[in-house]
Amino acid sequence: MPSQYPTGSEFQTYASAKGYGSVTLDEATRLVGVAVRRWESAIGVRPYLGASQTRTYLFPVESIEEGSSLDLSDLPLISLTSVRLGATPGTWVRTLAEPTDFVRFPLNGPLTTSLRFLSSGDRYVEIQGAFGASSDVPDDVFDAVLCMASALLLENSQAPNGAIKRLQQGSVAVEYVAPTADRLRARFEEVAVSRRLL
Repeated sequence: MPSQYPTGSEFQTYASAKGYGSVTLDEATRLVGVAVRRWESAIGVRPYLGASQTRTYLFPVESIEEGSSLDLSDLPLISLTSVRLGATPGTWVRTLAEPTDFVRFPLNGPLTTSLRFLSSGDRYVEIQGAFGASSDVPDDVFDAVLCMASALLLENSQAPNGAIKRLQQGSVAVEYVAPTADRLRARFEEVAVSRRLL
């Protein structure tokens, strides 16, 4: 399983091997970047690929009351380092302890998409952890990004993008495969649907 999205160089090789045309390294890198942004948009999580290093995010809330929740479904946690509360950013009054002050949801899930607070607190929540939906890029996701980058390449090129879908002359009808870019986009969507978190 790859640990990163495809590189521009990997996409150049892929596009050439599939007969989609040649592309400069700069353009290949740009197309992969667009494909990754479309991937994250399609599954509703940005970033999808979680950073190996700890990041810190600040969440302003009206107030933390016992039983209230913080929705992290758009920015799930792969791992959690700390949760702190404060009245203003940078002025942290208290570091929360799990499970005394909060509980992660779903319970025993691979990702944390919500925190439920078991005590009251201040207006700002600082969360440190590894954010994202995955710490690596599954093979089907890697392939989906290559498919979207290929579809974008084909749409931007002057080359024909597939063939006629249906041709009929008299009583004889011939069906052709869907245009290549359409098939590539359909594969991308199929993988995205299977990987959506919510």
